[in-house]
Amino acid sequence: MKSLAIVLLLVAISPCFGADYPVSCSGNISSALQTAINSARDGDTVTISAGNCSMASTVSWSDKNIMIRGAGIGSTTITNSTGGIMLLGYLNTKPVRITGFTINNTSGAQGWIHFQQTCNNNLSCTPQYVKGFRIDHIRFNQTGTGGSAYAVLIDGRFSGVIDNCYFYHNTSQYLIGMRHRAMHGLMDAKGLTRMWGDHAWTEPSDMETENAIYMEDNVYEKAGSGYSTICDASEGSKVTIRYNTFIGTNVGVQFHGTGDSGRGTIFSNVYNNRWTTPNPNNIGVVLAGTGVVHSNSISGVATFGIGEHRGAGSYGPYPACNGGYANDGNTENDGWPCLDQIGRGPGASANNNVSAPFYFWNNGSMSVFLIDLANQSKYLKKAGDAVAHPGGIVDYVVGTAKPGWTAFTYPHPARAEGLLPRAEGLLPPTNLRME
Repeated sequence: MKSLAIVLLLVAISPCFGADYPVSCSGNISSALQTAINSARDGDTVTISAGNCSMASTVSWSDKNIMIRGAGIGSTTITNSTGGIMLLGYLNTKPVRITGFTINNTSGAQGWIHFQQTCNNNLSCTPQYVKGFRIDHIRFNQTGTGGSAYAVLIDGRFSGVIDNCYFYHNTSQYLIGMRHRAMHGLMDAKGLTRMWGDHAWTEPSDMETENAIYMEDNVYEKAGSGYSTICDASEGSKVTIRYNTFIGTNVGVQFHGTGDSGRGTIFSNVYNNRWTTPNPNNIGVVLAGTGVVHSNSISGVATFGIGEHRGAGSYGPYPACNGGYANDGNTENDGWPCLDQIGRGPGASANNNVSAPFYFWNNGSMSVFLIDLANQSKYLKKAGDAVAHPGGIVDYVVGTAKPGWTAFTYPHPARAEGLLPRAEGLLPPTNLRME
């Protein structure tokens, strides 16, 4: 009876685990993996065994809160031979976790892991936040591919974390792309409608809340000298990059402005990262929104560029910021403040902005420069400039901490459950702190 009581007690206090659907890592696993994912339900795990295997076609799913898990970096090695996306998740309401592989790519594939929302393209549909996705403990080896071959591509109204991954590439590329692509559907004064990211610019900026995509405790290593974008954010994105290590020359982050295919990045926070190269040169470009860049450890001489594309003329479907576009502020004759430019945050509607200066501080030798001084110095004013905007408003501040700044919880809460052992020597130390 005593033994039975102990068994019953253990059952009572043990957590409930979902079913496991095993896939053997041998040969082309696309069909077997698709079958396993089709069978899995919320809370289940699809486990890919140790071994060397490939994927020759895309595996996809829709709205399943599942985990896709390998045996760990160096144990489960998958070669992407799809010529495109390996794992495609339509995450309209439920997050997913993908963890524990080495992924090799030599085919030029774009979006090895791709999350998107079908609601993005439907003007009668307002996408909800899908919170808590996690991509972790994966080594991405990207060699011989083009500049648009993303290792991770996230299209939609997502929040979550990419952590403890190792990204290696040998050419100038974009590695992680993110776009809050939901449309708002309102035609503006120049006939522009259905622009990517319109919906995001109707919401609060939510700086340093869970409503963002976080990249933390990753390593990014690049061979070669060309510029490489680790984070390529646009179209209403909200991004925080922290406690990462960057290895190589011209390894940087990039946050797009309004133009091209849609609206600009809403906020970009870059702090407590480490660039380990004697001459990192250009480590970042920001062209929209608000944010902070602070407390980054940088060796050598580094620069961080800022700009406003529409200051030099039309950009994508948007006209020049010269006083003739109704959705610019047009407080000054040159059109300032330009829609979504640096130093602006979301207002009460898709096409209204409010002042929200961008702050840079405590970054060692890093200097902030205007990408096109002749065309942009009149749009972007920093604290201390001899000529200011009306009312003394500034667009960015260099050398002073942002008043009231508080970082979001670290480590990210989505990392709390089911951590895999860290692969010593491959991944950066967790809880990395730099003063």
